[in-house]
Amino acid sequence: MPDVVVLGDIVVDVLAPVSTYPPKGGHALAGGFQMAAGGSAANTALVLGRFGVKVVILGRVGNDPLAEVPLQALGQAGVDLSHVRRDPETMTALLFVVVTPDGERTMFGTRGASGRLGPEDVAADAIDRARWLHLSGYTLLEPGGRAAVERAIAIAQLAHLPISLDVGVGPSYRCKEELLTLLPALQVILPNEDEARDLTGEADVRRAAQMLRRAGVQEVVITRGPAGCHVATPAAVFDLPAFSVDAVDATGAGDAFNAGWIAGRLAGLNVRATALLATALGSLKATIRGAGAALPGPRQLLAFLESQRGRPEWRTWREELDAVCAFVRGRVEVGD
Repeated sequence: MPDVVVLGDIVVDVLAPVSTYPPKGGHALAGGFQMAAGGSAANTALVLGRFGVKVVILGRVGNDPLAEVPLQALGQAGVDLSHVRRDPETMTALLFVVVTPDGERTMFGTRGASGRLGPEDVAADAIDRARWLHLSGYTLLEPGGRAAVERAIAIAQLAHLPISLDVGVGPSYRCKEELLTLLPALQVILPNEDEARDLTGEADVRRAAQMLRRAGVQEVVITRGPAGCHVATPAAVFDLPAFSVDAVDATGAGDAFNAGWIAGRLAGLNVRATALLATALGSLKATIRGAGAALPGPRQLLAFLESQRGRPEWRTWREELDAVCAFVRGRVEVGD
C-alpha cells in the first residue's frame, strides 16, 4: 500500500553551468553538461523514496532512451513505476537548465510526453490505497492534464486523503483561474513568494497566505529563498529563517522542500518541525549541483542538521531541531 501518490511531470534535465548568462544573441561556454532525472513530480517522489516513504508516481515518458534517465533514478530510490506510461508518439520531456554561479536557473524545455498526461493515466486503485496525494501544478498547463488532476482530486476526496499542490511558475500565471478553483480541495499549497503574489495579487507574504487560507486551503507554505519560509495553518502562523548555505544550484530545491513537508506531516511531526525539515532539505539541495540522483538523502541531511546545532538562529528552534534529527536518524538505514 503506497503512502503517497504523486501525479505529474517526469523530465530529463540537461544542466549547463556557466560563469555568466549571455545577452540575447551572445555566447557562453558551459563548464560541462550533466544529464539527470528532473521534473517537479519526479524530484519530489525521488526524495520521498529516499526517506523510506512508499511512493507511486503517475506520469508519462516517451518510448525513447531518454526515459531511462529518470526511470532509473526513480527506481533506485524505491519509487513504484508500475503506473508510468510510455507514449510512443512523442519524446520524453526535456529541460535545458542554465545555471549561473549564484545558483539561479534559466530553463528552456519541451513538455513532450508529460504534456500528454490525461485522466486515463490516473490509477484509482493506487490513490484509493494511499495516505496522501501530491500534485504538480505543471500538469495544469494542458487540458488533458487538467482533466487528470480533476479525476485524481475526486478520487482522493472520496478516500479522504490530504491533497498537496506544488504551484510552479508557469501555472501561476498561465493557469491562474484553474489553480484558484482547486484551492478548496487542498490540504496544502506550496508556492514560492512570486507564485503566491501571482495567485493573490498580494505582495506581502502574510496577507497572501491569509487570502489562500480564506479560499479554503488548510496549510499555506510559502518558500522565500534566502528569507526562509512563511507558514499559515489553523494551528499556527510563523516565519522560519533560512539555513545559511553557499548555494550553487537551486534546481530541485523546491521539490525537496515539498518532499520534506509531506514526509514530516505523514510522520506526525508538528507544523514547526515539519517546516524545519522541509527548509533543511531545500537548503541542502541548493548546495548540490543537479537533481535526480544528486538529490539529498537521510544521511546527508542528518550531517547537515547536526552541523547547524550551534548556530544562534536555531536556539529558539532546539525542540524542533531535536525532533527532526530523531526523525531523520530513523530513516538513515532505510533511505541510504
